[in-house]
This record gives sequence, structure tokens and C-alpha cells, in this order.
Amino acid sequence: LSSDWYCPTTDKYKPGLSDDLRAKGKQVWWYTCCAPRSPYANMASFEWPAVDGRILLGWMTPLYRADGFLFWHVNHWKNDPCIDESDVFVRPWRTRNMTIRGPITGCASDGVFLYPGKEHILPSIHLALVRDGVEDCEWYQLAAAKVGTEKVDALARELVTSMKEFTRDPAKIRDVRRRVGDLIGK
Repeated sequence: LSSDWYCPTTDKYKPGLSDDLRAKGKQVWWYTCCAPRSPYANMASFEWPAVDGRILLGWMTPLYRADGFLFWHVNHWKNDPCIDESDVFVRPWRTRNMTIRGPITGCASDGVFLYPGKEHILPSIHLALVRDGVEDCEWYQLAAAKVGTEKVDALARELVTSMKEFTRDPAKIRDVRRRVGDLIGK
């Protein structure tokens, strides 16, 4: 059985194997869900640092050459009531832990980056950081096309030492992003 597309979790991603598969015309994406857990970056739960999504999408994905990122759901509401945006009091939102059989247990808010409002769909802070991560990834690619991948990789390595070691310092992320922007503007 052969596949044209592979998608391991980030902790199972193997750069060398992925390069070999790409050489055979395959695509290798990666994903997170309720796993992997810390010390890996993961954005599935609002109980985990929200900045992890930005680092994962913006810096790890291009640095480790993943062809894409899969996330299973952004509006997994399951009959939850709509939030009344006109009221200053918001009833408690019922979070649920997704239950999965086996060694992985669920995590609060998995699959919820958007909330149902009576008038509009409501974004979350996690979604804003995902957006920032996507923009960081685009800047990474623009800079790499202009000055070469090696220079942008070196900047990314200031944020990401390994899949388990990365910064969550917003000032450091902003500084590297500014320098990547400078490369684009040259």
C-alpha cells in the first residue's frame, strides 16, 4: 500500500525520512491534537501556552520543512449555546475534554478556536496567535526566497533549538520577526 501524503504528529516527525519521501514525490505534513504534550509545542488546548501555536506554525513548520500543518477542527461546538455578544455577562462556556481511547487523553478546548455568537462567529486569542504564526511562516518563505534559506534558518534557530526547546518570549519573537522583515525589504 502506498500513499502520496504522510502526516505524523510533530513528535513522530523525522526530517531525514521526510526528505526521502519528498524525493519520491510525496508530501509530508505534520499535526498536533491532544498530543504531543509538553515539552513539545502544541496549540490544541487553551490550558497550554497560546504562543506555542505561533512558534509551531511560524517557525518550526518551515524550519523542519513540513509541507503543511493539519489541525482537525476549529469550531467543534456540539450543541453549545450561542454567546450573546450584546450582554456584558457571558454564561460559562462548557469546555469538554475530548475522550480518546488509549494512552492519549483529551484536552480542554481541543477543536475550538472559534465560538458561536448570536450575531457573529467569535474568534479566540488562540486563533489570533495561529494567524500570527501563519504570517510568520509567510514572512519566513518570502525572506528565504529573497536571501536564501540558510539565513532565515539561522534566525529561526534563535527561537527554536529543537522540537522540545523553543522560546515563548514575545520580545524575542518580535525581534526575530523584525529581522526577517528587514531581509524581505532588502
